[in-house]
Amino acid sequence: VRNNWVYQNQHPNSKGVINQALLATSEFQQIDAEPATQTESQHMNTTWSPPLVGFTKINCEASFLAKTRIRAYATLVRNCENRLMNGASASIIVPSPLAANASVIMRAYRMALEEAYNLVIIESDSKELIKFLVPGPTTIIREIKFIQLDIWAYANQLPAIKYSYAKRECNTTTHVVAK
Repeated sequence: VRNNWVYQNQHPNSKGVINQALLATSEFQQIDAEPATQTESQHMNTTWSPPLVGFTKINCEASFLAKTRIRAYATLVRNCENRLMNGASASIIVPSPLAANASVIMRAYRMALEEAYNLVIIESDSKELIKFLVPGPTTIIREIKFIQLDIWAYANQLPAIKYSYAKRECNTTTHVVAK
């Protein structure tokens, strides 16, 4: 609804908004979440790595709480000396874990633009999502189409953007904040 209003100048219909909210609620109720597991050796062999000199790294994390069906997100911004420069966290309502991860990355872009971080590395533990966010000829994911388009629009406003995949174990601080 928001995207139709923003991109196509279609005013929202209140009944349509309510129907979409009910549909999203039923989708949340149908999701079966499995807790992530890790071995001790996996945890011990992974560490956060700083960005390239001159770059700012924004670590992104979305967390799903199975009992409450709430998705939370966190972003932490660090420079090449591992100095914490900024961060944010909040709870969000989205239709899926994929949309949650995409929304976090979109918020990271907004933060980069607002804070004038020109050389940015976006780091996430969502490897599949990163493949679809690299600007250029790629597949549009129907479920996150408008978030994807927003991300590409933001990416075009930054001089240099890179994506980085990090296992969740490498991103423990951001993961804890997201919970």
